[in-house]
Amino acid sequence: MFSSGKMGERINMGPPKLSSMTAHSPKTPVDPSFTQTFQSTQSSDSQVDLTLESSSTFSLPSHGAHNQPLTFDESLEKKNQIDYHLMSKFGNCSLIGAGEFSVVYEIQYEGIKYAVKRTKNPLGGPKTRLRKLEEVEILKTLQAKFRSFAMEADDENLPDTGDNHENILNLINYWEHNSFLYIMTDCCENGSLDKFLVENGKVSKLDEWRVWKILNEILMGLKFIHKCGILHLDLKPANIFITFEGSLKIGDFGVASKLPIPPYFDREGDREYIAPEVISKHIYGKPADIFSCGLIMVEIAANIVLPDNGTSWQKLRSGDLTDAGKLSSSDLTDLEGSIFSSANTYSSNLTNTTVTTGISASPTELTKANHLKRMRVPSWAPSWFCDGSSALDKLVTWMIDPNPTNRPTAEEILRSYECIVVESRRKCGATIYEGDFGPQPDHEDLLLEKEVTSSTSTYKIANLCGKWNRKSSIDMILE
Repeated sequence: MFSSGKMGERINMGPPKLSSMTAHSPKTPVDPSFTQTFQSTQSSDSQVDLTLESSSTFSLPSHGAHNQPLTFDESLEKKNQIDYHLMSKFGNCSLIGAGEFSVVYEIQYEGIKYAVKRTKNPLGGPKTRLRKLEEVEILKTLQAKFRSFAMEADDENLPDTGDNHENILNLINYWEHNSFLYIMTDCCENGSLDKFLVENGKVSKLDEWRVWKILNEILMGLKFIHKCGILHLDLKPANIFITFEGSLKIGDFGVASKLPIPPYFDREGDREYIAPEVISKHIYGKPADIFSCGLIMVEIAANIVLPDNGTSWQKLRSGDLTDAGKLSSSDLTDLEGSIFSSANTYSSNLTNTTVTTGISASPTELTKANHLKRMRVPSWAPSWFCDGSSALDKLVTWMIDPNPTNRPTAEEILRSYECIVVESRRKCGATIYEGDFGPQPDHEDLLLEKEVTSSTSTYKIANLCGKWNRKSSIDMILE
C-alpha cells in the first residue's frame, strides 16, 4: 500500500550568455542533488571550449523518499565541498547538492547566481563521454527548435521566454575540464516540485485548482519536447523545478533520447513512474512520458508516495487507481466533510452527478446544493469541481491506460475544455495558491469559455465514459 581541477589553471571560457536571461529566468539556484543515469568510469584529458544558449537541467532527490536525507558518501561530500576549477574561474563556489553521479555548486557571476552541475567522476572512454554529452545535444536541439518555431510563428503576442520554452530549464554554458563535464544553468529559486509536495503534503492535499495548473504547465513543456522529436523518459517531481514566480520547468534530460529510438536502446527512469511497456517490452514512445505524467498527478492529487514495487505498483500499471483513492475534489457524497479534506478516502466507482436547484430537484440534489452553499462554493467555480463528474480521475485513468496506444497525447489533453478554462482563468504560476476554485473569471474569460464549449475541436473530460480507443495511436510509438 502507499505511504503518506586545481586552483590556478583556467580554461578559455567566456562569460555566461546573458542574452539568454530574461524576466522569466530565476536568479537564485535551487538546492538540488543530481541523479543522472550515467555510467562514470576512468578519466581522459579532453577539454572543450563551448559557449551556447540552450536549456539545462537538474534533478533532485526522489519524491518517493519523503523526509529521507540525501544518501551519499560523507568522504565524497567533504572531497567535493569546493571545486578548485570553479574557484579559479569565478572566484566563488559552494556545494549545494550531490547525487550518485553528479554534484552541483552555486556560483556567482556579475552578481547573478547560477548552478553548475559537474560529473562526480571523470569521464571515461569515448563511448561514455559521448553518452554523457547526449544530454547537452538534446538541450541544444530543444533550443534550436524553439528559435525555429518562434521565427515561423512571428507572433508579437508570444511571451518573451528567452532562448527556450518557458516550461523547460535553460542551459547557459557547458564545458569539459580535466575530464569532468560541467553544465552551467540558470536556476529555480523555489527548488523542485518534489520538495514542494513534501512540504505542502505535511498539511493537507493540494487544492484541485493548483493540481490542474501543475498538470497544464507540465503538459505544455512535454508537448514542446515531443514536438521536437524527443522523449524525456524520466519525468518525476524531482526533475521539475519551480521558478520565483511559481511556474514549472522540466529538467534533467540525462535519460532522454531523440526519435527514432536507436537499436538496442535500454534506459529506464525511476520505477515509481516508469510505464509498463518500457519494463516488459522495452517499447519507448511518447505514451511512456504521458504515463509518467499521469502518475505524477496521482501522487499530487492523492497526496501519497508512489510505490516502487509490490501489489499497488502493479495495480497502477494495470490502470487501477483504487489504492490511491479519489483524486477529484468533486465527490459530495460525504456531506459532512470538506470537499478538499485530505482525510477522506473515496471509492473508485465514480458517478456522474450534476447539482441542480429548483422545485423538481430530488432531496439528494437539494442536500448537495445546500452543502455547496454551506461550503461557500461560488457560482463561478469550475463546473467539474462540484458536479461529481470526477474529471481528474477520468483523465488520469486515461493517461495511465496499460495499453500505450490508448493514451492521449499532451496536445490532446491541453485541448480539453477543462485545461483551456484553467489556462484562461489563472493569473499566477502553477504552485501559487489562488483560492480553492481559482480566481473569479472576468468577462473575457466567460466569453472564451462559451466559445470553447461550442467548438468542435474541444471536448469535456468530465463527459468521458470509459477508455478511448484512438485511431492510428500506434503511430505515437513509431514516431
